[in-house]
Amino acid sequence: MADQKKSRPRTFGRPEGDGNPPQPRNIGPQAPIAGMFTSSVKSIAAENEALRAERDKAVHSGSMLLELDPSTIEDGLVSDRLEVRGDDQEFEDLKASIASRGQDQPVTVRPRRGGEGYELIAGRRRLRACRELGRTILARVQDLDDHDALAAMWSENNLRLNPTPLELGVWMIAVKERFGLANTDLLKVTGFSKGYVSELQKIGVGFPVEIREVLADPRKVSKAAALQIVDAWADRPSRKAIEGILDRVASLGDTGKQIAAILKAGAGQGAPKSMREKVEIVDAGGARRAVVTRTESSWTIKLDQPLSTDQAGRIEEILRGG
Repeated sequence: MADQKKSRPRTFGRPEGDGNPPQPRNIGPQAPIAGMFTSSVKSIAAENEALRAERDKAVHSGSMLLELDPSTIEDGLVSDRLEVRGDDQEFEDLKASIASRGQDQPVTVRPRRGGEGYELIAGRRRLRACRELGRTILARVQDLDDHDALAAMWSENNLRLNPTPLELGVWMIAVKERFGLANTDLLKVTGFSKGYVSELQKIGVGFPVEIREVLADPRKVSKAAALQIVDAWADRPSRKAIEGILDRVASLGDTGKQIAAILKAGAGQGAPKSMREKVEIVDAGGARRAVVTRTESSWTIKLDQPLSTDQAGRIEEILRGG
């Protein structure tokens, strides 16, 4: 019977039976592989940087449209629309349209300053509709400072909504407080004349909230009627007369009839016409600077804008009876 050889473990990478532990196999230099890896990382970084540059360019130009979660959009700008009775149905119609056909127009947003997410520039009702529907919202993203954001908001909403004098006046006062703007800024944004901006701001400051709340649709008040109401409200007897009929005015239901009743009450209950004199102080361009009113017992001076030396002198002459 042939002798059987004892089996021994098989070794790799070295001659059998040399008695040394196995050594790692030399597979050649590592540098080429490391270089390829580094090159790939640099290439990916360059591509990412190029994509970021394209994104920033698109954001700056306003050509970037994104599908956003409405919860990432903050509604922090000033509304230039008065909400009135009847708007609820208009909003429900808008919401139904978005639910069935999607958005016809994207909203406009800008990246939120100092944080993640976005700030709304235009499209408040579309944003509200998408929130209530639980769906994403199509948004145009633009990188705008406060002045440019205000200009973009004005451009879109003024063309689409055609805001009324009362809406414009309320909006102007609100944005001046919100952004610390001067009248010159409003002139640049709106393109209106200096005199018209002055009249709108007078309406925005002086039109009574008490009257606005009882009107069927305060957006239907003309500029002339709004200025008359502001003046009547500033006269104590006229104001009392108007306050006394507001409950009845609320029941009329028609804005035109409501305004007529208010103006009639204000004109009928002020000082008698023979006892009242009103003089307007205007500048060379025809813009009103102040109104001087004389009643039987007192003088009232209302300043709409700062006075020049000549205009102040004219008021002195009026007070002296000149």
